[in-house]
Amino acid sequence: MLCPPLNPPPSTAAVCSEINLGYCNDLDYSRTIFPNILGQQSRHEVESGAEYLLLSVIHGLLNGECSPDIRLLGCSVLAPRCQDLPSPAPVKSCRSACEAVRKGCGHAFEGIDMAWPYFLDCDRFFAGEQEGCHDPLAPLRGSPPGIVHVKNNLLNIQ
Repeated sequence: MLCPPLNPPPSTAAVCSEINLGYCNDLDYSRTIFPNILGQQSRHEVESGAEYLLLSVIHGLLNGECSPDIRLLGCSVLAPRCQDLPSPAPVKSCRSACEAVRKGCGHAFEGIDMAWPYFLDCDRFFAGEQEGCHDPLAPLRGSPPGIVHVKNNLLNIQ
């Protein structure tokens, strides 16, 4: 007797969707993608994760130091900017922005004897400008939002 073939579970295709994360709703873009860079599949999974909880209390833990920089950086990992074309894909934040925040905030983490959060690992979750990246700190500097592309030493912001 032959059994009917089992249907594989539906794949979780990446799709762009509106950001509905209360702590990350003021980013300079409005659409994100799931799964995110950490592999979290949904807004609910992000909101119930330790990373989101840490972002929600970090201001108090660090006595206001590094805010809002650290929150914007963290939100850019948990709710990365979504690029629709040619197919939905996350746009990683710029490694240089991560390194600047880490340099400026490292002492605050040391002051409370806390390690730098793993999900803000500049080498692992961030991209170089030559790869195309998003600067989550642009609004703090008054820079235009967009994706940074460097080609032939010319800077393009889309």
